[in-house]
Amino acid sequence: EFPTALLGVALGVVLMPQLAGARAANDTQKYSAMLDWGLRLVVLLAVPSAVALLTFAQPLVATLYHYGAFTDADVLQTTRALMGYGLGLLGLVAIKVLAPGFYANQDIKTPVRIAIVVLVLTQLLNLVLVPYFQHAGLALAIGIGALINAGWLLIGLIRRGSYQPLPGWGRFGLQVVF
Repeated sequence: EFPTALLGVALGVVLMPQLAGARAANDTQKYSAMLDWGLRLVVLLAVPSAVALLTFAQPLVATLYHYGAFTDADVLQTTRALMGYGLGLLGLVAIKVLAPGFYANQDIKTPVRIAIVVLVLTQLLNLVLVPYFQHAGLALAIGIGALINAGWLLIGLIRRGSYQPLPGWGRFGLQVVF
C-alpha cells in the first residue's frame, strides 16, 4: 500500500487538475502528453518498486516483523502474500493515473464499469488460485486484477483517441529494465 499511496495517489492528485484544464481548453496534445508523462513516471517508479518487493520480500518482512510472536513460518507466509501484491503493483499505481484520464473527460461510468467487471474476475481468480496458494492466492488475484484493470483503462483511452503514446516508449522501457 505504501508505494501505491506514495506514487499512484500523488500522481493522480497532480495530474487531475492538469488533465481537466487541458480538456477544458480542448488541448488534446497537452492532455495526451500529461497522461504520457504520468505513465512514464508510473513505469519509472513502480517497476523498480515491484522488482524490489519480489526480490527482497523475505528480508523486508523479516526485518519489519520477525520478532516476538512472529515465527519463521509467519515470515514465509507473509512473504508469499507480499510477492502477490508486488506482481500487481504496476497495475495498482497505473490505475491512479489512468482513471483520472476518464474523469477529466467527465466519464465516471467507464472506469466504474471496468472496476466492476474486474472485481468479478478477481473473485473468479480467487476460486482458482486460493486452493493452490491459500492466502497468497488472494493477493495474487488482486495483483492480476489490477494489471487487467490498468490495461483495460489504457486500451480505452487509446481507442478513444484521448491518449496517444509519445515516441520513445521502447527505449524508455529498456532503460527502466536495465
